[in-house]
Amino acid sequence: MAQAGIAAQESGDGRLLYIAVGERDAIIYVLNIATGEQRPLAGMPKLGIGNDWVLGSKGIFFVDFGQQPGIDFFDFSSQRVTKRIPLDKQPKLWGGLSLSPDETWLAYSQVDVASSCRSPK
Repeated sequence: MAQAGIAAQESGDGRLLYIAVGERDAIIYVLNIATGEQRPLAGMPKLGIGNDWVLGSKGIFFVDFGQQPGIDFFDFSSQRVTKRIPLDKQPKLWGGLSLSPDETWLAYSQVDVASSCRSPK
C-alpha cells in the first residue's frame, strides 16, 4: 500500500520516486515505479520538516534544524550523514531546497531580517 506524502522527487534514471511522509519528523520512502514496491530509505534519518530536502544523484541534501543548523548530506552508498554547509542562522521552515542540474549549487531559504510594526490607531 502506498504512503501519502509530500515533496516527491524522481531519480535521474526515472526508476525510483522518493517521497517524504509526514510534515514533521518525516520519513523518506522510496517507491519503485515499475513494481510499486515502497519502503523507507534505509539509514536515512528523519527530517525535521518534510519539505526541506532535495534529491541528488548520490544522496539527499536536507536541512538540520538542530543546535548547529546546517545542510547535511545522506550518502546512498555509505548510508552515512555528513554536515556539508554549516549555517550561521536558522533556515526558514518550509523554505525547501533546490539543487542545480550539475549539483554544484544548492539554494535554501533563511530569515535575514524580521520586523514588525504597530498598526495605526
